[in-house]
Amino acid sequence: MSLRDALLALPQSLLLARNDAALAAMLSVDRTRRGPRLIGIGTILDTLGPEPGAALLDALYALRDTVPAIKWAWVLIDRGELDVSLDSVRGQIDALVSQGVMTAAQAGAINSLAEVADPVSVSDVSAILNAEGY
Repeated sequence: MSLRDALLALPQSLLLARNDAALAAMLSVDRTRRGPRLIGIGTILDTLGPEPGAALLDALYALRDTVPAIKWAWVLIDRGELDVSLDSVRGQIDALVSQGVMTAAQAGAINSLAEVADPVSVSDVSAILNAEGY
């Protein structure tokens, strides 16, 4: 849903009150976008916990000799440079889930590392409401 559509879906009374800052705050709740996030061994251990993280790292380490995508991802993990915001990396994470290498919960935890707040600005709200004649 676009920002305009989300704003105009709010109750008419709120739009007519024109408290643009309050409207922006309401629309900003739980609003996120993907941002660059480099991770490595330490991040995986911290995110998943020492034992589950180590088990995943062991599984990836074992696969690196037979799966080219894992081999090169491992180089980036080892250097702390695997960007989990990239579609290609997220696709590989999904493949690892479908292959039973990691759980969906683990994938979600790792993918969430690339989620950053994406607040709505007051000026964006004002511009939309002004354009709509409020």
